[in-house]
Amino acid sequence: MSVAGFVYDERMLKHRCPYDDSVAESPNRIKNIYDRLTADELLNGCIHIPTRMATDQEIELCHPKELIESLQQLRTQTDHEEHCKSRDLLYLCSDSLEAAQLAAGGTIEAMKAVVNEKCANAFAIVRPPGHHSHGNLPQGYCIFNNVAIAAKVAVDKLGLQRVLIVDFDFHPPNGTYYSVHNDSRIVLASLHNYMHGAAWPHTEDMDYTAPGNAVHIPLNRVGFTGRDYLAAFHHIILPIAKEWNPQLILVSAGFDSALGDMGAVSQAVEAPTYGHIVSLLNEIAPGKVCAVLEGGYFPPSYTECAAMTMRGIRGQPLPAVRYQYKPLNPVMVETIWHCLVHLSVKWDCIKGHLEALQEAQRRASLPEFVPRTPSIFLGKEMRAHFDQVIARKKCRTREWMPQRSAEETAAIVAAINQYVDQYEYKTEQVIEKYEERLDELRWCQVVSSEAFIQSAQSTLMFYQRFKTYINSTDGKLLIGDRENF
Repeated sequence: MSVAGFVYDERMLKHRCPYDDSVAESPNRIKNIYDRLTADELLNGCIHIPTRMATDQEIELCHPKELIESLQQLRTQTDHEEHCKSRDLLYLCSDSLEAAQLAAGGTIEAMKAVVNEKCANAFAIVRPPGHHSHGNLPQGYCIFNNVAIAAKVAVDKLGLQRVLIVDFDFHPPNGTYYSVHNDSRIVLASLHNYMHGAAWPHTEDMDYTAPGNAVHIPLNRVGFTGRDYLAAFHHIILPIAKEWNPQLILVSAGFDSALGDMGAVSQAVEAPTYGHIVSLLNEIAPGKVCAVLEGGYFPPSYTECAAMTMRGIRGQPLPAVRYQYKPLNPVMVETIWHCLVHLSVKWDCIKGHLEALQEAQRRASLPEFVPRTPSIFLGKEMRAHFDQVIARKKCRTREWMPQRSAEETAAIVAAINQYVDQYEYKTEQVIEKYEERLDELRWCQVVSSEAFIQSAQSTLMFYQRFKTYINSTDGKLLIGDRENF
């Protein structure tokens, strides 16, 4: 079977915030993507996989029955908003439960279609997203954890023994991690915003040292490009994926890591990167890749990213990437080294790669890489404050994000158009020679110093934003208003 599949159901459009129309996670997210893929003829010839609501039994593979029952008991708009006051960044309406059941069920059906070879790869265009939700804690726009539920169905009901989850969303997949980290049949690999714990969710287990089956690549600066993301894939995720030899790859496709999506705190990944990531994963598990929509909130960006992802899903030509002569960011260099040292204990491929890198250091008359100690974690105070807001049921339910100005919007669109105008649909050009991949991680005093400076600048931005909020009388920071305390 060489035909790709997709999931899209307009019933998921009914999930919306009835008391704040400025919410970034809006129905238009999936409609805009579907319309873009249709306009580009990227769905032509694909199988439209029927959507259904996930059963309680399937949902309960990751969530307690109490969560489903508590959502079923909500009746009025007041009920829904009050429920969200003890949840970290969540909104609900009378149609939210059905939409969440459809998102989970659609993801399961996309996964089954791939596993049962009814299609070769699939893209589940679903909402609400899922990768922050776990247990009895829907949060971060997420109600049920679509990808984690599908992974559990794959191993518990379909008998798969090796499932790989890859998450490139801007935010950490904390819900997915807590849902699967003790399951030896599942490996979770993620690149995500961390800032030494100064970024949400402010927990230390989102660092590279997370135990269990996690392959966490924490990002400690803003502005990483596709060059940096692909380097992390080539040095860490792809070798581990090859060693793991997955029977299924689930991709948590969050496009809020794209250039400009998160405003001043954005990463800067160009849209073709996502297509190349999916294409590279397909080389490891041909026809067994199922991408599932997570974040992405700036329409000109996430629609371009989705189009490139669908190209990767279908094995269609992608814009060439030319990174051979562009240096890897020093912060990513340090992050990759830290991850390799930690992961070398568990993965033979990483152990061998680390040995080769250290030998390259010696041949260049440079000292071997030694991780910075002690490690830095800045999230303890922040997480404690968030937990206090949740316990007091004082979470904000409206106006979470500042609205972009017309000037900011125009600047981001111009930056996107600039790289789109340079598209050349030729053979992918990435660093292919192993020796060159060793050289791009060369570690010296200059790189170390620059990594420290750049990481400190971004981390301080997140930390100071929190301090400003705490010390002001009218500060607002996503979860709670200062006036409540």
